Amino acid sequence: MKTTALTITLALSTATTTLAAPMTIPDKDLAATLEAHVKAVQSRDLPALEKTITTGETLDLILPNGKRLTTRAEYVDLHRDWFKETNWTWKLEPLAVTTGGDMAIITARTHYEEREGAKTTVTENYLSLAFRKESGTWRLIHDQNTRVATQP
Repeated sequence: MKTTALTITLALSTATTTLAAPMTIPDKDLAATLEAHVKAVQSRDLPALEKTITTGETLDLILPNGKRLTTRAEYVDLHRDWFKETNWTWKLEPLAVTTGGDMAIITARTHYEEREGAKTTVTENYLSLAFRKESGTWRLIHDQNTRVATQP
């Protein structure tokens, strides 16, 4: 379970309540969907998370270790397992947003901490989230996580 949590953690990012962003997302509906998505992760609220993701079958998730999941069901299952863990926090700071028509990509930096007894593991990732409008509502269709390179 710890491996699943760490993998998911690396895929997502940090716990507080709202976005820690100095950046403004111009599309208010997109900003609200992102905020709902982040809050759902931080509060381990699977039903709330499901409201922010595609209703279709295909949802790409690429984890920092290179593992790729391709379905909505796999995405939900991974988060269901991760949310059972209570020893982590995840934060997200939006860095850039690109929108065009019914598609949007948000690039963010995430901060994940996992505590195991006296040991704390900290992971920083870049996160790219692609959203598409479905019936007028922004929904996540792609989630890719890349570890931030550490300085030698």
